[in-house]
Amino acid sequence: MSDRATNSDFLSARAAGNKRFAGADFDGWVGAILDQLSFASVLDICCGTGNQLALYGARPDVTDLVGVDISAASLAKAQARLDALDVSCDLVETAMETAFAHAAIVERKFDLVSCFYGLYYAEDAARIMAQMMARCAEGGALLIVGPHGSNNSALFELLRRHFEVPPAVLSSAADFMTETVLPVMARELRLETQTFVNPVRYPSPAALLDYWRNSTFFSAPHEAAVARDLAAHFERHGEFVLEKHVMAAIGRKVAA
Repeated sequence: MSDRATNSDFLSARAAGNKRFAGADFDGWVGAILDQLSFASVLDICCGTGNQLALYGARPDVTDLVGVDISAASLAKAQARLDALDVSCDLVETAMETAFAHAAIVERKFDLVSCFYGLYYAEDAARIMAQMMARCAEGGALLIVGPHGSNNSALFELLRRHFEVPPAVLSSAADFMTETVLPVMARELRLETQTFVNPVRYPSPAALLDYWRNSTFFSAPHEAAVARDLAAHFERHGEFVLEKHVMAAIGRKVAA
C-alpha cells in the first residue's frame, strides 16, 4: 500500500480525478481555515506534488516555506509547480520518520506545521505528531487533514462484494483522525476540528476505474468483476457519487 501511496504518478492521477469531478471547493475550504491562522513560516510534512505548498506560497505573509516528502518524483513536480508560481521553498527528500533530524528542520520552530493525507502512513503516528508539536513555535499551530467517517464508503461497499479491502485502508479512511490524531493533539494543544464533504461525481465507469487503478486499494485480480459491477451501476444511475469526507484537526500551541 505504501508504494502506491508515494508513487508520484498515482498521486497525481487521484488528485486530478477528484478535482475534475468535484462538487465542492476543497482548496477554498482549506483557504478559509488558513485565514483563521497567523503564520509566516510553514513546515509541510508529506507535501507530495506541492498542492498545499502552492496555497501557502500564494499568501503574502509567508516568507519561509519547507516541504518534506519521501518521493523524489513528487518533489520534482512540486518544484516545477512552485517555480511556475515564483515561490521559494526548501524541499527535503526524506521519510517523515527521519525528517525532524534533517538540518533544514532540526533546530527550527515554525508558525505552522501541517500534514495533509499522509500521517496515516507513519510507522508511529503518535511519535511523528509529538515531533511536529515540538517544531511548532509558541502561538503557532499544527494542522492535520485527512479522511474520516463515511469517506469513500460507496466505493468500499461495491469493492467488498468482490474482495476484502485491506483493514489498514478502511481504518485510515474512517477512524484514524478521531481515534489517533485528535487524542494525541488534545494532550498539548488547544484543539478544534472542521469537516468538509466533497461529492465527487464520476460520469463513467472508465473514469472511476481510473481512480481505483491509481488508489492504494486497487486489486488487479478483481478488476474485471468490479468493472462489470460498475457498468451495471451506471446503467441504473448514470453516475457514481464518491463522497470525500474530510476532517481538519487544528491545534494551537498556547502558553500554559
